[in-house]
Amino acid sequence: MNRFLKLNSIWLGFLGLALFVIMLAFIFRPTPPEYSLNARQSLQLLKDSSRIINVSELAGKQVIDIRSAEMYAQGHAENAVNIPARQLLDKESIKLFNALKTERKFAVLYGTSELQVVSPWLLLQQLGYTHVLRLKGFLNSDGKLLPTEFARSESSVSNMAILGEKPVPSPSPKLSGEPQKPETIKLGKKASSTGGGC
Repeated sequence: MNRFLKLNSIWLGFLGLALFVIMLAFIFRPTPPEYSLNARQSLQLLKDSSRIINVSELAGKQVIDIRSAEMYAQGHAENAVNIPARQLLDKESIKLFNALKTERKFAVLYGTSELQVVSPWLLLQQLGYTHVLRLKGFLNSDGKLLPTEFARSESSVSNMAILGEKPVPSPSPKLSGEPQKPETIKLGKKASSTGGGC
């Protein structure tokens, strides 16, 4: 046994050092963030209109631009702070959100569209930053915040009376009490080429 230790002392030292490093890694591993909301609560938050703010109500609130630094440099809202979405959980960003929370001041996230803000906003809500709101609007190419307009449903703009024809309503499918059988399509084999070319 003594001879074994002499021959393999270097390897055993490396093995002991590796076990020590692994043990330290488990002891001092960073704790993952604890989320405070489940999926149902997150969906309710998304539907909550009190968490969305209009462009006209921005006075007295910290405006945060979540676009990239390059896009921020091209134009941004007045008094906006740039925190790109990828940097929302950096130490400096968390320090800002904590300071706003202790001052009881609201922060408003905005981007190029309302949809761009949803995921970063929901992440901050999960971490307990309930004083962060979403902007009901977007930043246009001139660097101005504009409210989002609702999409209108499509409607026909053609006037058939001008063409001298009566408008014909499209037939609606007739429903019967019996279920309809699905139509089957038979595929035929295509004749293959025997060669040739140009």
